[in-house]
Amino acid sequence: MEDTRVWVSDQAYDAFRCGYVEAMLWANTYDETGETVDALYWYQGPGRWWVDTPVDLDDADAFLQANHDVMLSASDDFAQHGHDFALTRNHHGAGFWDRGYGAVGDELTKAAHAYGDAEVYVTSDEY
Repeated sequence: MEDTRVWVSDQAYDAFRCGYVEAMLWANTYDETGETVDALYWYQGPGRWWVDTPVDLDDADAFLQANHDVMLSASDDFAQHGHDFALTRNHHGAGFWDRGYGAVGDELTKAAHAYGDAEVYVTSDEY
């Protein structure tokens, strides 16, 4: 069987994952009441969070493998691509589609939507 994996540099891999996790914690995290919370603010600030559902990186890794060359044709900013994947897959008001990439942005948006929504749930010691 032919190996269809794409070579991704360590820098692109790390940057994509970091951008994805940051956006998931910033824009796609919910507390036990179902309210959206900015876990990055609380992580760096006054509270503590216990992550009930971790950020699943399997989808991020698969998306990077499947769309590496397409993303690279638009930009080499893989941290931004990871951020855009998190926002786009969750249908936020920003992401690949509004980055100015034209048809490439549309292609990446369609690919991200195929992964469906993903959320992170946390419990805070503030409650």
